[in-house]
Amino acid sequence: MNRKLLLPTIFLTLLTLAPVLSASFAYSFTYTSFNTTTWTYKQTDEARTAWQVEIVNNLVYNTTTAGTAKIELTNATSGNQTIIDLCYASDGTLDVWIGDETSRDKVTSGSWTADEKIYYTLDSNGYLDIGNETDRDSILSDYVLGAFSLEYVGASSQEGANVATSGYISVEITDAPISVEFETVTDIIYAVIPLIFTVAVLGVVIKMFKSVSK
Repeated sequence: MNRKLLLPTIFLTLLTLAPVLSASFAYSFTYTSFNTTTWTYKQTDEARTAWQVEIVNNLVYNTTTAGTAKIELTNATSGNQTIIDLCYASDGTLDVWIGDETSRDKVTSGSWTADEKIYYTLDSNGYLDIGNETDRDSILSDYVLGAFSLEYVGASSQEGANVATSGYISVEITDAPISVEFETVTDIIYAVIPLIFTVAVLGVVIKMFKSVSK
């Protein structure tokens, strides 16, 4: 291999190992979706088993009813469902319930503010993290959810009518970020160093051979 091409090749290889995100599915549920107990479902662009959901709540709540808007992440709209219910209360409380179509358990509570991005990330090993933009597992860390195919997003409310007067909740779904641990990059560098040394020595040998041949 040409030594001039070796380092750029290594650099480009490392770049391809940096975190990447796939094409995304995005939808905004308007406030009317949260003034009923009937679920409004939207099918995602594809079934994802390792995913990241970014949710921003920009609802204007009805101050007299103090209601709760609900976003549901699920594999189906009926039948054999796995369900993650995200309950955004008007007082800034965020409760997360996980279960199926018959029962759900509250697994954590956190908080939310208007315009704040909350991230829900399921990795390829089935671990669920929930957090904000600066700390992606500040609300929930390494919860063992297991295999879960995200195919639908739903919107509803806990109380029914008069939960919100305007606004929306936006949902964006992508594949889970793929990151490389520092130790892994170090291992790659250490593995490449002998190759660099070998090429350098080979270059010296070829140069000496050419000198002797003259």
